[in-house]
Amino acid sequence: TTHTTRHQPDETHTHLTTLTTLHTHHHGVDLTPHLPTHPHHLDLPTYPFQHQPYWLQAPAQLTDATDLGMATSAHPLLAATVQLADTAGSAEAADASSASTVFTGRIGLGSHPWLADHAVAGTVLLPGTALVDLALHAGDHTGATHLDELTLHAPLVLDDTTSRDLQVTTTPGSDADTWRVTIHSRPHTDQPDDTEPWTCHATGTLTTTNHGPARPLTHWPPTDATPVDAADLYERLTAAGYEYGPAFQGVTSMWEQPDGTLHAEITLPDTVDPAGHTIHPALLDAALHPLAARALASAAADEVRLPFAWTGVSVLASGATHLRVALTSTGNDVSVQAWDPTGAPVATVTALASRPVDPTALGTGAGDKNRNSLFHLAWKPVEAVTGEVDLDRVDLYLPDTDGADDAGGSSDDPAAAHTATEALLTHLQSWLAANETSDRSLVILTRHAVATSPAEDVHLPHAPLWGLVRSAQNENPGRIHLIDTDDLADTSYLADALATGEYQLAVRHLQFLAPRLARSADGADGALTIPDDPTWRLDKTAPGTLDNLALLPNPELPEELAAGQVRIDVRAIGLNFRDVLITLGMYPGDALLASEGAGIVTEVADDVTTVSVGDRVMGMFPLGVGARTVTDHRLVTAIPEGWDFTTAAGVPVAFLTAYYALYDLADLQPGETLLLHAATGGVGSAALQLAQHTGADIYATAHPTKHHLLTA
Repeated sequence: TTHTTRHQPDETHTHLTTLTTLHTHHHGVDLTPHLPTHPHHLDLPTYPFQHQPYWLQAPAQLTDATDLGMATSAHPLLAATVQLADTAGSAEAADASSASTVFTGRIGLGSHPWLADHAVAGTVLLPGTALVDLALHAGDHTGATHLDELTLHAPLVLDDTTSRDLQVTTTPGSDADTWRVTIHSRPHTDQPDDTEPWTCHATGTLTTTNHGPARPLTHWPPTDATPVDAADLYERLTAAGYEYGPAFQGVTSMWEQPDGTLHAEITLPDTVDPAGHTIHPALLDAALHPLAARALASAAADEVRLPFAWTGVSVLASGATHLRVALTSTGNDVSVQAWDPTGAPVATVTALASRPVDPTALGTGAGDKNRNSLFHLAWKPVEAVTGEVDLDRVDLYLPDTDGADDAGGSSDDPAAAHTATEALLTHLQSWLAANETSDRSLVILTRHAVATSPAEDVHLPHAPLWGLVRSAQNENPGRIHLIDTDDLADTSYLADALATGEYQLAVRHLQFLAPRLARSADGADGALTIPDDPTWRLDKTAPGTLDNLALLPNPELPEELAAGQVRIDVRAIGLNFRDVLITLGMYPGDALLASEGAGIVTEVADDVTTVSVGDRVMGMFPLGVGARTVTDHRLVTAIPEGWDFTTAAGVPVAFLTAYYALYDLADLQPGETLLLHAATGGVGSAALQLAQHTGADIYATAHPTKHHLLTA
């Protein structure tokens, strides 16, 4: 039913509207009487209809890792994962299981507050068990679900002011059953041009091979085990430097067997969620706490030890919140077995090695609280960024090549520096006065006035010119360019140098370098902090790794010299392979590092006549080497003319060893035949020179790549 009578002046329009309404409701309506007498068809366009929407189109929003071409990760510490292209070999052999994979994330105490409950000597560290968990998670994606070995290289320090970018990388190993895994981090920054280098925290190997079947637990606790009081466990650990918060206080009871095997009940707090972890780091870390508790009663109670190397780690069940563990000593290592409350195996660790650490060194170089507090000058490459430079509007000033050679003096004579500075000052004053209203520029060239790297020497006559010109640049901005080059005769690069837009520039082998400020975070480049007290020596905090090198107090330095002794301000320390063995703990006996060096004599005993105060000497320093040392006057000799301290510091041990072998042991005489192996090494080259000086007939061997050194 529809209306046909309406208050409309045009009844035809009303009638047609009614018929159209019936048509749209699927009623048959014949409209032919209302069509033209001779209808004709209209051709449709041959192109598609163009649809032009008028709604505003919002830009696409990046909501997760998939929007960046990556896959999301279920691990709480990792947000995304991506397989690297062209890392799986040929296209025919490539598949998802043979490509290198990178897992990325960001960790910090703000996003992962439970990590703050793991601190050592006041420094919050990512537990080593977290690195194990990350490696195992990566293994789940490669099919190599067992951790063959994982070695920890550097602690990952966390603080409440910054977060760290995390990166876990897996790459195929030498065979189809193994994968290499590495774990890196770096301080997070929102500025892409302000990133810091990645720090490697752990490297290891994943494998598809299980490390042996895990036996189920049938008796708990063992019948011959004696209960151990764990009521004040964490109070005692805190006093020893292991500061575990609630998330890591998982030990509820402990037992010990007569053979020394420790057993413990471990519970993960209800506030800690194990979801996403292969095995939660807090749960596995708490399983190791009985070891620390037993160490408190040993002779090594003053040591702070942290996990260093994991071997044969397998997790057989994920999501565990309760563990029953057995810790068995195997020499210097410990094996770990863990079961759930039903006795089903959860995890096994074939061997875990720990090492002592210096608590005072944990926070150096890894935190970021002071990353913007200290900078140093670095010379960075730059390129031309502006258009062509009109050299017709540029005046060039070249100082004297040496500044003092014409007067017969040395190029390092201070008088030459005075002469060059006065000449430039006069030229600057006259040029500025003559071009006060012009738009001309002045370019001042110097040669090695600045050192762009530690290996460069500074040319003394030109060095003060930079200080003078910098002052002039501040007073006349944009008018004076200062360029330091290694060849004053070549100025072909001048237009390109000015096109860089830099007003202070160094040219080295036609590469442009500009001064920039770079962070000098303590320890970031491996540098050791020099103590204020000069009575230190280069030493190690503990044997086993080069990371333990430190500058420690030297209690053996006497305040008063004994007969025959001299005191030396050390300028360079000599190190050799023996020092590497000492640091790694592979050298027999207890020996000091760095027994040779070079420096300046500052004090001599009353009976010493062979050297005097102010002499440049090199020699053996049996009391250790630091800023200062004391030695017997018979163990030092004058540095040859023309040698610097660095060259002299590496000579004594090599030449004394060669001398002892050739003359004290072999009694080498002129004309005798000497067969000398490894003649291009340290001791070998010293022996070669001594034998040549003696007049021996020498037959020398060396690696083929070093034969040219023997004939030089």
